[in-house]
Amino acid sequence: MTHPHRDYCNILINELEARNDEALQVQFYDGQQTVLGTQNPAHLEELNHIAHSNCRFHQVPYELPTSFNAADDIVDFRPALLQFMIAATPKDEVVSDILDNYDAHLNGMVETPTHDFAPSGESIEFLVDNVPDTVNPVKARMAYIQVPNKEGDATHLTLVWKVSRYHLSSV
Repeated sequence: MTHPHRDYCNILINELEARNDEALQVQFYDGQQTVLGTQNPAHLEELNHIAHSNCRFHQVPYELPTSFNAADDIVDFRPALLQFMIAATPKDEVVSDILDNYDAHLNGMVETPTHDFAPSGESIEFLVDNVPDTVNPVKARMAYIQVPNKEGDATHLTLVWKVSRYHLSSV
């Protein structure tokens, strides 16, 4: 199975490491030693920012310290929601708290299915309370996305959970 985000991040990080190593290499000109790379070129700074913003925790879903096995219950969106919050929050202390207390956060979330008496054919949505680093409940619903295979010649459908803000309206 392919994992486009993880695959992209691995390629980006490997390329950045190679470019940074090149920039720090010592060159010799006319017998004089010159250290290159005292500053990264602008394009490397931008790529470093992209990698830091999008790939800093790209391995976390595969290394989460939990006794809960998400593969046993694909309809439980809580692990996906916590993984999203790890990637989405700009607060390092929140990331550390989620990672250090993963099972407590997982079990502390309270989900409430939303019901509609007139079925619309859409998937069931849940409202989730006690999600770290949120002030309102989060809305979660099941969906499918097309993911290309490693060869790039076909796609397959993969189950995902879509999460979004839930807007509290005043009555």
